[in-house]
Amino acid sequence: MFHAEVRRDCAPWDGDAFSVSISTVADVRKIEPPFIHVSVFQTPNLKRGGRFAFPDGSRRIGAAFIQPSSGSVVQLRGTVSFTNVILGETVEGQFDLLDAGSKRYVGRFRANWMSIRTSCG
Repeated sequence: MFHAEVRRDCAPWDGDAFSVSISTVADVRKIEPPFIHVSVFQTPNLKRGGRFAFPDGSRRIGAAFIQPSSGSVVQLRGTVSFTNVILGETVEGQFDLLDAGSKRYVGRFRANWMSIRTSCG
């Protein structure tokens, strides 16, 4: 199980969204590079969960990338699934993602909500 943090976010058009940052090292309780970052451009109210595929050709669903220890972010392709996403409740899910060099990132995560104010629009 990988440690993660979830927060409210804004979609590129200033709509509701949420983002999850996932540690790439098992059993580490701190989010620092390198880490996986997933943004979902929806209100964080998915009582039945959901499965999202990246990259999203429409650019309306979200984005997934890895933030390396140095250098620019790298887009990832694959899927991220959530069992549910409800504000204030622990968020659990799993990911299966590949970078451009076909390095695979796969696992399960558990995320707590971070109390960061977000103002969209």
